Amino acid sequence: MLARRSKIFTWTLVKDILTYIFSSSKKKKDYITLFENNCARYLGVKYITLTSSGRNGFKLILEYFNFPQGSEIILSAYTLKDIPLIIKEMGYVPRFVDIDSQTYNIDSSLIEEKINERTVLILVTHMFGLPCKIDKIVEIARRRNLKIIEDCAHSLGASYKNKMVGTFGEASFFSLEIAKPINTFGGGIIATNNQNIYEFIKKRTAQYYLSRKKIIFKVIFPFLEELITHSPLYFILGFLFYFHSTKKIFFNIAYKGLRRSLKNIPIRYSNFQAFLGCKALASFDKKNLILNEKLKRFRIFLGKGIVYPFADYPHSQTIYFNLVRTKYNCLEVRKLLLRRGIDSGVNDEISDNCPLYFGDTGNYPILRDVYNSLIQLPFSYEFDDSTLKIVADKLNKVVAYLQSLNS
Repeated sequence: MLARRSKIFTWTLVKDILTYIFSSSKKKKDYITLFENNCARYLGVKYITLTSSGRNGFKLILEYFNFPQGSEIILSAYTLKDIPLIIKEMGYVPRFVDIDSQTYNIDSSLIEEKINERTVLILVTHMFGLPCKIDKIVEIARRRNLKIIEDCAHSLGASYKNKMVGTFGEASFFSLEIAKPINTFGGGIIATNNQNIYEFIKKRTAQYYLSRKKIIFKVIFPFLEELITHSPLYFILGFLFYFHSTKKIFFNIAYKGLRRSLKNIPIRYSNFQAFLGCKALASFDKKNLILNEKLKRFRIFLGKGIVYPFADYPHSQTIYFNLVRTKYNCLEVRKLLLRRGIDSGVNDEISDNCPLYFGDTGNYPILRDVYNSLIQLPFSYEFDDSTLKIVADKLNKVVAYLQSLNS
């Protein structure tokens, strides 16, 4: 079974972990300040604060603004459902907007029709490492006197018109979870050019306690998970996703439940994590360039009727997932890929159809089509052209088979 998630515990990462553990001099060095300074230079912002998670970063930014209760926040209808849940938890109202059919980001042409006298903020999410066409959103926000926060959880290193994402609004937040562009086994980055925001957030995060036990668990759990997903046992576990009932039990209860216990805990970002962050950031651009080239080669192997997210404006992309769409239901495509030894992600394993969770009966036609057709395929820095071609060929055969059934 070819697992959809690439290996995390490369030799380089393991070596970095062991270097820190067994070096007393490394432990004494202030890597938190170093990582914050490196991130500030990399993004081109004045202030960086490291915090416990991207979600926590978003919550802290909202706490700073302290909008009146009942204020409305505009955001993409296609995002992690935890984001609008935080909005509601803070006493605000999420106002969803449908997505663009090419990028799967918020459709900027639909934003203004959702603005009213209660609107205070536009949350701009750069989905799957592909930046939004954000200049139009900035223009709307300035004209309507609205704040902008950027959700860059997927997109550290991406840029729009040679300007880094996370530098267009009042503040932005990034994720450093294991599957994100830079992995420090949890944590988040808050970026801003506003000194008042920075000082408020820095004061709040200084109150968090350091939990070495939780950080150790955040390293051990992914290691055990990886032993399973990259072993012959995963061939058996993969078929849990073949049937809806077993998939629901495994993914929504066992997998998500355990991972949820590791998230949203406002613990202090550790020196160990910052050490890993410094190492990863130093080689990030080179690795992302190689991933971009591999993804381009993979797409050459795809047959007709298979599309993928793309932007037709000046940008650079951070590779987060390998995503494709067909005209067929993603659940059916997934089943046929599993029979051919290819693991894949679908529906809320990729991202959430948020209006469904909030009783929003509005019309979101692009979101509906994308949510029901998008597939996450295996993709890794270690894949060579032969592996990329195997994945593409098996997908092509699945699509050809479904076409034959419908002809």
